[in-house]
Amino acid sequence: MSTAVISGITGSSSGGLSITMQTLGEQLAQLATEQGISLELMHRVTAMASVSFDSLPHNGAVLTMLMVCGMTHRLSYKDVAMVTVAIPLATLFIMLGLNAVIPGLS
Repeated sequence: MSTAVISGITGSSSGGLSITMQTLGEQLAQLATEQGISLELMHRVTAMASVSFDSLPHNGAVLTMLMVCGMTHRLSYKDVAMVTVAIPLATLFIMLGLNAVIPGLS
């Protein structure tokens, strides 16, 4: 969740992921190890979380795409939100659920 929130605040998945890893990376690795979660899975989940809220309306890529396409937020943001927020979040929750059902899945 921290990665998703930071990515939303910065409007950048790479920026959110970088900030999370710099500030919380050691603690996340330690928690994963203590709870038997593979570091590969932790990496995948963190990377997926970074692309969940990064495309909020203030994201530079979204603004550029809308400008190039001649669209407005009002006309197209529901579609953008489905593809860039809803689907990645649903996939993230599915991955977390699968890991809970099948421990050690990576």
